[in-house]
Amino acid sequence: ILTVPLSIYHFHQFPILFLFTNFLAVPLSSLILLGEILLCVISFIPSAAFLVGKLVTWLIQLMNTYIENIESIKFSLWDGLQVTILQAILLLLFIVGASYWLMERSASGLKWGLCALAGFAALRSWSFIESSQQVKFVVYNVSQKKAIDIIDGRKYYFTGDSSLLTDDFARNFYLKPSRTLYRVQQKEKLECLYRDDCYLDYRGKHILLIDKPVYFDPRPEKPVIDLLVISKNPKLYLEKIAASLDIKQVVFDASVPAWKAGYWKKDCDSLGIPWHDVSTAGAFVMNTR
Repeated sequence: ILTVPLSIYHFHQFPILFLFTNFLAVPLSSLILLGEILLCVISFIPSAAFLVGKLVTWLIQLMNTYIENIESIKFSLWDGLQVTILQAILLLLFIVGASYWLMERSASGLKWGLCALAGFAALRSWSFIESSQQVKFVVYNVSQKKAIDIIDGRKYYFTGDSSLLTDDFARNFYLKPSRTLYRVQQKEKLECLYRDDCYLDYRGKHILLIDKPVYFDPRPEKPVIDLLVISKNPKLYLEKIAASLDIKQVVFDASVPAWKAGYWKKDCDSLGIPWHDVSTAGAFVMNTR
């Protein structure tokens, strides 16, 4: 119970069926530890060490199989939890206060525990209110991949390389921490997002996602593009694009070759356009509200 706040803070998850797991795992792990000590003691007797080793191996397999079976149950893990260090401390103080009240019959322990719980509930409620109002455009730093999340409240729309949808390691390592931090869940579409090929209109922000050669006709009045995201290795010339569009910001994602990004950065500097390279500066986050 005491480790729950720290476990949620660090791992962002809570094992709902931990009691059922521990009923067997705790005594088995103790037997395994004693068996391994015994194995070290009698290691000079081959026949006895062989039998003890077989028994310890069987106990380890039994424990691991049981834990894996519990883990396979869909509701065994409450995932995607996000608490701040202050919320974790308040939750820990509630546990300490409630425990002191139960063990010592102390009213002060209950009072301080309930105060800590109220503080935890207030901070957590405020964090949910903030997350419901967030509007962000995130370009991730995933090596040689295009990965973008468009976040609206507690929903997000993903656009990028489809391989990330099946690559569990890349998704959990690069994308999941951000989605846990922002408390968002995936949606197939967002009502406030309009998309036409490489053009996005998101809450009044005009965004271009370019990963292939494009051509724009020069116009006397240049349309405003709030954000231009360049991916892969398209054949394009920024000075020609800038002659047709009023570009406010350029982002090079992690799928752009470093040598090609170098040329485009020089073009941006000469044109006076701010740029951000996620491969060197980390993920790009634009608050669009």
